Amino acid sequence: MTSRAAVRRDVATNLLDIIALEATSDGDAQGLIDAVRLTQDTGWYAGCDLVCVGTNDPTSLNIGKQGYVTGSSKSISALTFQPPMPQATKTGDRFELVNLNRIGGTLADYELWINA
Repeated sequence: MTSRAAVRRDVATNLLDIIALEATSDGDAQGLIDAVRLTQDTGWYAGCDLVCVGTNDPTSLNIGKQGYVTGSSKSISALTFQPPMPQATKTGDRFELVNLNRIGGTLADYELWINA
């Protein structure tokens, strides 16, 4: 059986509305650094939703937690989000960022569509 996360990922991919992120440095509970993939202009990612989909620590409290991107910086390849994650982000933590083009949907929209 296909997981809800896989269905969300497939739909968002078809809409060009998702990017996979992996922390390249430790951040904090309200920030994520990905020097490889966060390359758009400052502020570009604001308004996107993110969800933590995996970490190198299987006991991490961040797995499955969601946030709303409040800002981003091209110069330091970082984004900030609310609410804070239960723990600081760590190198290797994996996230999905949706609603990139503001034409797809938020995480809540995807869940609603999948449940319909």
